[in-house]
Amino acid sequence: MERNVDALLLNNIVDSLRSSDVDSISSTCEFLETVVIYDFPAEAFLHQRELLVCLLKLCQDV
Repeated sequence: MERNVDALLLNNIVDSLRSSDVDSISSTCEFLETVVIYDFPAEAFLHQRELLVCLLKLCQDV
């Protein structure tokens, strides 16, 4: 069950990063930085390719 919740959370993060709402993107990045990076193993990010793609795209857009 925990994996499904984790996957759902990561999918919701991807959806928020794809948003056009700057405040939503900013708060999502802050959540990633302060919570997710510490609570999730590195493998979770490797399996969630779309999250990495979204973050890289945001870096390119800046």
